[in-house]
Amino acid sequence: MMRIRLKLIPARRLLLLPPGVAAALMILFMAPCATAASTLLDYEKRVVMAGEQIERIKADRAHEEEGLTYIRGLLPPEEAVSFEAESVQVDNSWLHVLLDTYEEESDSETRLEILNEAGGRLRALDAHLREAGAAAGQEAGANDSREKIKEILSRSEYREKGEDRFTTYIKELRARIWSMITDFFSSLFQMIFGSKGVSSLISKVVLVLMLAAAAYLVYALARKIPRARKRSKKRIVMGEEIEANMTAEGLAAAARDAAGRGDFRTGVRNLYLSLLYELAELGIIELEPYTTNHEYLVKVSGRSTLSAPMLYLTERFDYFWYGMFASSEQDFNAYLEKYEEAITQARRASESPAGA
Repeated sequence: MMRIRLKLIPARRLLLLPPGVAAALMILFMAPCATAASTLLDYEKRVVMAGEQIERIKADRAHEEEGLTYIRGLLPPEEAVSFEAESVQVDNSWLHVLLDTYEEESDSETRLEILNEAGGRLRALDAHLREAGAAAGQEAGANDSREKIKEILSRSEYREKGEDRFTTYIKELRARIWSMITDFFSSLFQMIFGSKGVSSLISKVVLVLMLAAAAYLVYALARKIPRARKRSKKRIVMGEEIEANMTAEGLAAAARDAAGRGDFRTGVRNLYLSLLYELAELGIIELEPYTTNHEYLVKVSGRSTLSAPMLYLTERFDYFWYGMFASSEQDFNAYLEKYEEAITQARRASESPAGA
């Protein structure tokens, strides 16, 4: 009987293969994970790998096609994850929606913003899973931690984001306007050609041409209308718009106000942005529209006394903001304390050479 020996291909060899072939092989190797329930550890590892692919796409756009294919293979839209002899159905469709939106988007800044959001949400998901998994391994509160893991895996927050009311309203308004235009021209044709003429092929072609001409006319007029300079009144930091006249002190005050209203998650966000503003004012970093929080962390890595508290602030920012989990007053107070430490170290670092 003939024996067939299978030889494993080292991961580094895959990098030497054509992009399409490498991605196909990776998906083939990952296929069993999608058909059978994978373990929690395996799922968490794949979440990390997907996040790494997002960062590689941002750094090397030539890797885009292969990277997106690989990510989709790592985390299929739906899968089962086993934990403590139970199987939890996981919905990864939110990630696929983001990737599809990314591919359809033509604006480079918006594409980068989508990648930042996908990477941030993957990091937050990983942080939640690791924290809950570590707690589940301890005697005290083990049952609560197990329930927490199941709750994380089935959370709706990691699914596709619903449209906000304003976006829904705009879409409905456009549909109504288009319906009014169509009804108007249909009535006009009925008056000219009669009810039978409206249903004829020629009249339908003429109707389409008239609608196209009307749409082009509206488009041409819209281009001549001066656009409101909304962008000039805003500043983009980490893909989010912030008032142009905002300062580090203003953001810190906004953080305390949000915490006072019980919105501790927004408070954490504003404290982190306040830190970035302070670092920019001190000349330690330069604020750029779509630089991520982890990229800012790399920029201060040479200043040891500052990088330690900033690492904590960055990871907790990921956890609360991108993870979309509610934070408590205790969480906010701990974050505020570390924020004040980072501000103090930043001011000292600005007075001494890098690396101090």
